[in-house]
Amino acid sequence: MGIKDVRPVYPADLPDISVEYNISPDVLYLIDTTAFVDFLSALPDTGRLKHDLYQPLQVMAFDSTGHKYFHLVNCSVSGFKNLDWNKYKSFESFPLNSGGFYNSDTTIDLSQTFSFFDRNHKPDFDDADEIIVVFWANFMLNQSQRLLDLISHYQKKFISKDILIYYVVMDNLYLTEEVKRAK
Repeated sequence: MGIKDVRPVYPADLPDISVEYNISPDVLYLIDTTAFVDFLSALPDTGRLKHDLYQPLQVMAFDSTGHKYFHLVNCSVSGFKNLDWNKYKSFESFPLNSGGFYNSDTTIDLSQTFSFFDRNHKPDFDDADEIIVVFWANFMLNQSQRLLDLISHYQKKFISKDILIYYVVMDNLYLTEEVKRAK
């Protein structure tokens, strides 16, 4: 998977990442590793939620009330080296639908998800038709790019909908001692 190639990502790196991946700096975040690891440590080891949240590539979708109804992780799609993120045709209709994959626990809401972002900016979601949070990692290279391209295509396909998308860079999570011990 390339874990040994993980490099730290600093807030000062975000403008360059924004340009490189064509992501607005207003919607680009770093994972707050302390808050995220503390949350994950408190989860029971039963079920798939904890396992899924540790994955470097994830897509979560929420409605305007903050309820999560979609959670797709890299382990649920096939085709490594070329992950097929649309295997279940989840990105063919609005809103995103699980289509047939195992949809991870949906009890985590949007404000809890935003508490894992390493920035103080908390956007207003009241008028959004759908809020998507993409967790991705630089060290996943082409896999990340394919996911980001699919998300961009989805937003363009449903341009008449108010789809808010936020991107969370996960690389720093894989530099924590908790993750290193788990490997």
